Amino acid sequence: MMPDGAGGLGDVFKSRSAYREDEVKPLQRLIMDAVNRDPDIRGALKMEFDCEPVDLDKEP
Repeated sequence: MMPDGAGGLGDVFKSRSAYREDEVKPLQRLIMDAVNRDPDIRGALKMEFDCEPVDLDKEP
């Protein structure tokens, strides 16, 4: 169920940051680890994402 209007979404920047921390970074880490562990993938094709956690209470 979606709220009517944007008033129910709260702070858009915090929502975006929380989504990145909770959804995007774990998926990036999963893909990065799978690719980097594959012995058939050469070193130049290895992946590295910034998966370090950030403080969601800090202003963007």
